[in-house]
Amino acid sequence: MVLPFVSRVKASDTVCPFCSGKVYVQENDSLLLKDYPVFAGIRQKIQVFLHRFQCTECGSAFTEDLGLLRYPGTRITCRAAGNIRQLLKYSIPISAISAFTGIRWNTIAKIHKEYMDEALSGREEELRKRNYKPKRLAVDEFAVHKGHTYATCVMDLDEGDILWVGAGRSKACFG
Repeated sequence: MVLPFVSRVKASDTVCPFCSGKVYVQENDSLLLKDYPVFAGIRQKIQVFLHRFQCTECGSAFTEDLGLLRYPGTRITCRAAGNIRQLLKYSIPISAISAFTGIRWNTIAKIHKEYMDEALSGREEELRKRNYKPKRLAVDEFAVHKGHTYATCVMDLDEGDILWVGAGRSKACFG
């Protein structure tokens, strides 16, 4: 199902973001965004018709801002990204989310990385505010590639946090 979204932005109401000069419509463009499915198995897309403007003063060209419609750096809607984040909170695999939504695995992985980065920085901030210092540590090594490449992990036993991961399993890798 493809839903049309037509821009109603006029050149007379738009100014150049670089020099605040007057602009004109250089070309009309369209963009196909994937949205979160309303019903399982029915993929939903939004066809966005928008303008590409050019400044009459500095000559800069730019595409109109889609605001909250498009999730930055992807071809999905912000609503779809928000729903994907909710599914990721419940540890649903990326491949399952991709199969359900029809959104590419790489796009979901990008959202997952952003979500994990936010969660880790939030946890780090929480521990910093509490002025937490680990008391009991554990060191473990694990195989990365079928027993040929190893990594070492340092964990906080009280909080259950991973504090450090490094390549190798020798004493020198702690350097």
